[in-house]
Amino acid sequence: AVLAVATLAVLRLPGKLRSGDTEFLRKHSFLFKRFRLDCHWYVLPFLAKSVVVALIPVLSGPTLQFSTLSAVVLTTFCVSSHLAPWRISEGNDLDSFLGAVFLMVLISGALLVER
Repeated sequence: AVLAVATLAVLRLPGKLRSGDTEFLRKHSFLFKRFRLDCHWYVLPFLAKSVVVALIPVLSGPTLQFSTLSAVVLTTFCVSSHLAPWRISEGNDLDSFLGAVFLMVLISGALLVER
């Protein structure tokens, strides 16, 4: 439900900005205030990543779980590093650093998985 509301808000934002709808901006500021204005849509992959990561334990087998989590983390790491969507540069730096650390922890953890 949150992802659907966020998608609708992202689609409506450009028109609401042009019309000066401050009420819409006030209601949905929690979605957009973290990201640069030209990357307002980045809230969708940000939320989708959380949904996918939350559903990973449902997958059968540690190999599939590890592969899926690695793909999600690597994809978001690459996109975030390329776009630098965070409003402040330190946020982009921290996101890249934590993504790299998380990937190293995942790879290290993969060595401990029993078959």
